[in-house]
Formats: sequence, C-alpha cells, structure tokens
Amino acid sequence: MRGHVYRRGCTCKKKKKCICGSKWAFIIDIGIDPITGKRKQKTKNGFATRLEVETAASTLIHELNVELYVEETHQTFSNFATEWLPIYSEAKDVKPGTIRVRLHEINKLLPYFARLKLKDVSVKKYQEALNDLKE
Repeated sequence: MRGHVYRRGCTCKKKKKCICGSKWAFIIDIGIDPITGKRKQKTKNGFATRLEVETAASTLIHELNVELYVEETHQTFSNFATEWLPIYSEAKDVKPGTIRVRLHEINKLLPYFARLKLKDVSVKKYQEALNDLKE
C-alpha cells in the first residue's frame, strides 16, 4: 500500500481501545508533482471505523492503478474549456473541422455550466442540459 491508516488526533497512545473519540483517517501517495518533483499525497478523514477507512483507501488506490483518479480542483467549466481546446488541438493530429465542432459544442454547454466548478458538474446536470438542448 502506498500510504497508511491512522487515528487522527488520538490522545490515548498505545492503548488497545481508543476512548478519546478520534476518527480514522488515511494518507495515500497519489504521484509526483511534475513541476516540483515532490510527492503528492491525498488525505481524507472522518471515518468511524477502521473498516470504512480501509475500504475508502483501497478504492482510491484502485482508481490510481487504473488511472481513473482525477484530482479535484476549483476550476470552473469555462476556464477549463478555454484551456483544454488548444491543448487538444496541438496534442493530436486533429482536423480543423473537428476543432470547429468541439468549439461549437463548448459554446452550447457554456450557458449551463460556465460558472460551475468542474467537480460540481454531475451526470444529472449534464443530462438535464442535454434534454434542454434537445427541446
């Protein structure tokens, strides 16, 4: 495992049973920052039992292994879209017509998601936007 599970802020050191009421937490290494070269870690706490925290930690490790993990940011949809399109067009050998289609699609979705943070765009909100565009 690339991390560890512990009781956050436990004051009953070296006792078999915790009586201070502290919650469980984990720290997992999620990779290396390409700019600084230092390791990045994900910490999550507030779990009531050790089983819950181990399940959450193993889920995160699985997402890291199959490359499904996306780090949450506070970036809005409009900022992401304006940064993504040039990167997409340069990274792949994309035809100009494809770029026009992607730009058209982004412009159609901007009224629905422009000020929303990326982490707040859910499947339900996306489907509601598609249903509204269909009408």
